[in-house]
Amino acid sequence: MLLGMYLTTACGGQGALPIERGRSRDLSTRPPGAASGRSQAGTTAGGIASTGHTPSPERAPSDDRPAAVQALGGAKVHADGQAPPAPPTSAQSVRPGINDKYFAPGAADAWARVFEGPKREVARHREAIVRALALTPGMVVADLGAGSGLFTRLLSDAVGEEGKVYALDIVPSFVERIGKQVSEAGLRNVQAVLGAERTTGLPANSVDLGFLCNVYHHLEYPDSYLGSIRETLRPGGTLVVIDFERIPNVSSAWVLGHVRAGKGVVSEEIRRAGFELVREHAGLLKENYMMIWRAPAR
Repeated sequence: MLLGMYLTTACGGQGALPIERGRSRDLSTRPPGAASGRSQAGTTAGGIASTGHTPSPERAPSDDRPAAVQALGGAKVHADGQAPPAPPTSAQSVRPGINDKYFAPGAADAWARVFEGPKREVARHREAIVRALALTPGMVVADLGAGSGLFTRLLSDAVGEEGKVYALDIVPSFVERIGKQVSEAGLRNVQAVLGAERTTGLPANSVDLGFLCNVYHHLEYPDSYLGSIRETLRPGGTLVVIDFERIPNVSSAWVLGHVRAGKGVVSEEIRRAGFELVREHAGLLKENYMMIWRAPAR
């Protein structure tokens, strides 16, 4: 994969910040919120609300944590009550329309209040989450589905001036918002990137760690996107996935209705893409799980 053409956006009176565009999708002719005839799905931070009004804060699921996988009736069934998924084709959307609401006018500012609000577990624990990534100066990190930029500054500080952070999202207003924040803060090691549903749009073998926080359940094409992440990561690179625990009769009604798959199904899909589970970071979060995966050495 090669980086696409470049956009520029005026940011905070400190000059223009380049925004990288993935080649597989052109959003330049469609204003945010306009109907397109098909889903505008991809990677973006998760939230709660219907299109057309200010989003409501996320509701927390229960803290109970049953075993990850159980046998039922002789067939393998995950703890979320779902059977192992059949491999989708690259043309199949697993959750059409899940990201449409983020393209509405004014969505970036409205959703930022949800993404960064105190009721959101990952927002409350964002500093501990970044510490758990064990980043070192000079590393290159891709914040995939960066949303409002909740983790951007922390990731930038962790990798230092000699490192690099790609803050990537498929929603132009989110990318522009991050670009303005980055320019105003003078973060020279952060690049705001406009991505696509099926690909990161980043160069192959260019990233040490890919970070998906409350984003996986927003992937419309997980098989294609995971394959793109695998190619974007350097051999043996790290993929970190944080997402909601989805457990029938335990998780909230919102989680059960909004989140497509539980940890067991997500793990099956990531393994199928060629990643190896290194560990699950237990104890840090209760409403979410945090899994660390390793890309193939190739």
